[in-house]
Amino acid sequence: MTVDDINLCSSCNEPIVSDGPNGERCPCPKCGSLNRQIFLRGTSSGRSTLTAELTVVTYPQALLTFAEGLLISEQPGIAVVVAHMAAELAAERSFSEAFGNRGLTYLEDPITEFFPSYNLANDRVRRIFTALTGNNLEKFDFWPAFKTSSARRNKIVHEGGRCSHAEATESIKAVRELVEHLGKYLSS
Repeated sequence: MTVDDINLCSSCNEPIVSDGPNGERCPCPKCGSLNRQIFLRGTSSGRSTLTAELTVVTYPQALLTFAEGLLISEQPGIAVVVAHMAAELAAERSFSEAFGNRGLTYLEDPITEFFPSYNLANDRVRRIFTALTGNNLEKFDFWPAFKTSSARRNKIVHEGGRCSHAEATESIKAVRELVEHLGKYLSS
């Protein structure tokens, strides 16, 4: 049995030659979309079985993949900002799940309306997160790098700061570790 797969961008129909390491999707080189059309073509003689594997990619994961694409495109500052969008989205989802787990969904909106953002590097936001979840992020190895990255993001956004490729790589790594931690911690 032989199977040929063809991947096209579902936004612009550009052929996608390959994705990133570990099967992570890279943005379409033409339009930046992460959506794909996948066509499988197979031939068989005799009896055969075809198995497909579906991988669910969350928005924070998709944003991190997009940030990596920006880094490859030599846009490290924007890559840092997009990575932190992923962190805030993951934090927002974690808060929502935590309010639900505690039976406090009626308090979610009144409390989170006071947040300046969902940036867990913000002391007030993190203290509420820790009180609600029991998850003290400051005790984890990724935390110092995430705090540094958050300060970097703020300089880029609020002061027009710049960062190097290496700094952006550190930021994406720190954010990815935070996002993975939040996903594991609340799902358990």
